[in-house]
Amino acid sequence: MASAMALAGMAIAFMAACPWRLSDAALAQETRHKFYDMAAAEKATVIGFHFTFPSVGHVEKDGARYRLIPSAWNPTI
Repeated sequence: MASAMALAGMAIAFMAACPWRLSDAALAQETRHKFYDMAAAEKATVIGFHFTFPSVGHVEKDGARYRLIPSAWNPTI
């Protein structure tokens, strides 16, 4: 099972290796789909700073779209 760190590492490695391609919209979309397909298949935990609270969960494929299934959150430490 892939971890969130492994998936994030893959995304960071891609961006570091191909900084000139980040403005390629088609490649960006293809990369996002690959990432989310892998995250959904592995039920990997993902974290997104731009996601709504709690911004931690796993990705689920919903037809041609993806959605974040939030992790349970408890305010008590």
